[in-house]
Amino acid sequence: MRIFRPIFPVLIGLVSPVACAADDIVVTASHLPPTPGDASYATTVISAERLDTSASTRLDDALRRESGFQMFRRSSSSVINASTQGVTLRGLGGNASSRALVTLDGVPLADPFGGWIPWSVLALSDIGSVRITRGGGAVAAGEGALSGSIELTSVPLAEGFSGRGDISYGNFNSVEASERLGWRSGRWAVSLAAVARRSDGYALIAPGQRGTADIAAASNSRSISGRVSYALSSEMTVYASVLVYDETKGNGFVVSNNANRGTDFAVRLVRQPSTGWAMEALAWYKNRNFSSGFASANASRTVVTLNSVQDAVPATGYGGRIEVRPNLPLGWTLRLGGEARFAEGETQERFLPIAARFTKTRFAGGQQRVIGGFGEASATPISALTLTAGGRYDRWEQTQGHRVERLLSSNAITLSNAYPNSAGSEWTGRAGAQFKLSALFTTRAAVYTGWRLPTLNELYRPFRVGTISTESNAALAPEQLRGADVGLVFTPSTRWRGEVTGFANWLDNAIVNTTISTGLGGIINQQRQNVPHARSIGVEAMLHGRLWHGLTFDGSLIYADATIRAPSPLSGKMLAQTPRWQSSVTLSWVRRDDGLRAALTVRHTAAAFDDDLNTRTLPSAVTLDAACRARLMPHVAITLRAENITDARIVTALSTTGVQSVGTPQLFSAGFGFSF
Repeated sequence: MRIFRPIFPVLIGLVSPVACAADDIVVTASHLPPTPGDASYATTVISAERLDTSASTRLDDALRRESGFQMFRRSSSSVINASTQGVTLRGLGGNASSRALVTLDGVPLADPFGGWIPWSVLALSDIGSVRITRGGGAVAAGEGALSGSIELTSVPLAEGFSGRGDISYGNFNSVEASERLGWRSGRWAVSLAAVARRSDGYALIAPGQRGTADIAAASNSRSISGRVSYALSSEMTVYASVLVYDETKGNGFVVSNNANRGTDFAVRLVRQPSTGWAMEALAWYKNRNFSSGFASANASRTVVTLNSVQDAVPATGYGGRIEVRPNLPLGWTLRLGGEARFAEGETQERFLPIAARFTKTRFAGGQQRVIGGFGEASATPISALTLTAGGRYDRWEQTQGHRVERLLSSNAITLSNAYPNSAGSEWTGRAGAQFKLSALFTTRAAVYTGWRLPTLNELYRPFRVGTISTESNAALAPEQLRGADVGLVFTPSTRWRGEVTGFANWLDNAIVNTTISTGLGGIINQQRQNVPHARSIGVEAMLHGRLWHGLTFDGSLIYADATIRAPSPLSGKMLAQTPRWQSSVTLSWVRRDDGLRAALTVRHTAAAFDDDLNTRTLPSAVTLDAACRARLMPHVAITLRAENITDARIVTALSTTGVQSVGTPQLFSAGFGFSF
């Protein structure tokens, strides 16, 4: 708690002038607004209305329409193992941990142990907007924003009572129900959101390759979140929130599944006066637990062997941040702040089966701390030009790293590693400019650096999937990124907006699952290692247009050549799971007078490699999705959704023997929505 002591006098000084404000309360925004300098960076804001036209109610599926958004696998969070739900931007993939920072109302969502994101428990109807900033060095975001940041903001509340509920049924016996209730009056606002999903699921192995051991991957999840706010004055509001979730998913075998549970708390204080200093302070705590079984099948896929079981992965994370914005003259904006994050976790598992019985246990984990401060300024010296620059310093520590393995029969220790503590510091920053060339064209340019600390999972936990055994590496160094981009924005009218951005990112110490050797029985031995240099060079393009009678066009495209560079045995190889091309086109139709919303999306993902040696190729895929919501009466609507209408085969992984794991098949659902 010593780290937070310097914050308290600042908070007291900011609160005290307004503690006895008048009773006339003016509701202010729940977050400090973007600064003028943010326009210098590649940023996309996605509205709740646009999210509502997604064919999937899973947030990760909805965001796949955006250029460069990439999950580690091409699978939906409805079936994918929670430990592979990492996300990245701009082709900087190849790792199951997130290389982009994801926050919900400012709170980091990543698991403290493994860095994965609990996408499948987030209620899409409770997300008010998504702000995606591409490129590292987001000064206020800090550690983890290596390839950019994804900021989720909850739905704001209207005056009085409001609510929305949806229930739907689809093939594979899939049922989903969600609700959101809100009330705002005077100083108080309260909201409650919940979502429950269950499905018998679909097979994860391609048709023609399945055996009697393969079963559908059933899933069951539920979450509830609540928020309450109280306006201390016309300028200051305090917010409190909680998120509780529990989900289970099948791994495609009778003998194994995975479960993910969590409870997150947060308290936020926002001061946004018309004059004077603005301020936002945040404190958060999260408790997570994950469990999973890992199995492999024989060549005919008739017999399954359970290789290991993670009985529990308890992990906790907590932290806080504060940001102040002095009131400066002459068009200057200044952000000053500090942040602290703490994480600890341990995997507790059984492994090494002999005669269908596990013979060993493993306990491995540790603690991490990151403490830093930042400052960023922006100015508009002339009306057509905006300049911005900022820097950040972070100090990190890793302590109590350990890995202990014992014989189950006698409890005798067979391995006991107590890893030395490590520490270091990272300087990061960014600078950018935006210049309005004419009424039609605006250009911008930016340079930036960013970094990511290895997760406790990468440092201390080995694992095996099928015939691939991956060893951990307690000596991993933080990943570091240097990058630059140049963009041109074209606005021929108020109805059309186009943007093209060229970017170049250099990733040092990229953590890659590196092939070491092939052992007995065809087992491929890998280890997590730092690759000295990787590079992602490419272009992003986006086009938005309002056509006629509520018809809207949205298109996005990214080309990213993400390859490993010398000096490395992998020099010239592409980062695993990273396609060169991704594109998406959506036609949506919105009629506000009768509440009709419909959308048709075509998405293309180019071929990629499933391994570091680029020997296993994942073929390209084209999918077609559709969604429609039509109002039947003032407060009742019907919803129709269809994913992968053509039932295209989406290969998500490829085993060493050629067995294909597949993603979302043809899915249909229909339901009703209620609102007031």
